[in-house]
Amino acid sequence: MGDAAESQLERERDSLPVWVPVGLGIGITLWFLFDSWMLRLGALSIMAGIALGCRILLPGRRLSGFLGWAAVLLTIGMALIAFRSWSVSHEILDRPFVGVISGTIDKVEVMPARAYTRIVLRTEPQADIPQRVRINVADALKGHDLKRGSLITVRARLMPPAIAALPGAYNFAEKAWFMGIGASGQALAKPEVRAQPAG
Repeated sequence: MGDAAESQLERERDSLPVWVPVGLGIGITLWFLFDSWMLRLGALSIMAGIALGCRILLPGRRLSGFLGWAAVLLTIGMALIAFRSWSVSHEILDRPFVGVISGTIDKVEVMPARAYTRIVLRTEPQADIPQRVRINVADALKGHDLKRGSLITVRARLMPPAIAALPGAYNFAEKAWFMGIGASGQALAKPEVRAQPAG
């Protein structure tokens, strides 16, 4: 079997570079599949062992080189997504909140089919409130035009970003993490526009 693998790799040696993005992609996928740092560290240890073992036990063979580089690419893929996760890390709301919050609108998305406007608010410093929250404002409560850059105060109910209801289902919490959103909810009263953006 080893000789057959060596022969196949020899024939495919010019095509091996196309496996680089595949290896990186699999490493990124593993990071998401292993949802705890202990599992991730365990996977990294196994890949380091594979790379080192191939180098020591099977020196000079194409199969060992292929397996060793595959382990390295998986490790780099996991490191890339770990760095991306760290770079966007932010505070997450840990329990439901009902109260008044203030902040500047970062994004406005009008959703006429659902009869509300979705805004992303960069909040003013406030205890236990994340820096960025997403709020749905019903059309009946909208009043003034909500524009990007407007400074508003609004009474809202906020919840931690929802996790997937079933395995493999849509996971808003994962998407919200990479969007920098720490809570989502809805306005309970008409937002008060305290200042409009210049111009």
